[in-house]
Amino acid sequence: MPGAPEEPARPGAKDAHVGDPVRVHARQVGRHLQVELGAFVDPAISVEKNFAPPAGKRWVAASMSFVNVGGASYGALGRMWAHDSAGQRHPVVKTGELTTGKPIVFDSLEVGERAEGWVVFEIPESARIVRLQYQDANMQTNSGEGFWAV
Repeated sequence: MPGAPEEPARPGAKDAHVGDPVRVHARQVGRHLQVELGAFVDPAISVEKNFAPPAGKRWVAASMSFVNVGGASYGALGRMWAHDSAGQRHPVVKTGELTTGKPIVFDSLEVGERAEGWVVFEIPESARIVRLQYQDANMQTNSGEGFWAV
């Protein structure tokens, strides 16, 4: 939900940085993703000249890589949020292709497969993003998420 208050990170959770892989474990035994933030851009710009965020908003984007490193196929992508310095979190929005590249799309990943692309967040013009969060769709308690400082 846009502007939703930030949920606290689990105790002892450390933020990774650009280029740091984070291992995410699903609820099902043996299902693991390696998730990496490759780049962060602010602002993000659509390749379509007439497609932009509404007045008072801007887009920021993260280049993400997901690799199935577990023992079974992996289902759909989980959820992501951009957390701002005011404690609000902003979900991913659909934008189409950016000047930096195509959006990430996958329905499932077989073991060893990789999916890469951009995720976009719509935020207030004045907001400053400080961290990104990925939460697995089939989260296992205390291990199904990753955080990156930006």
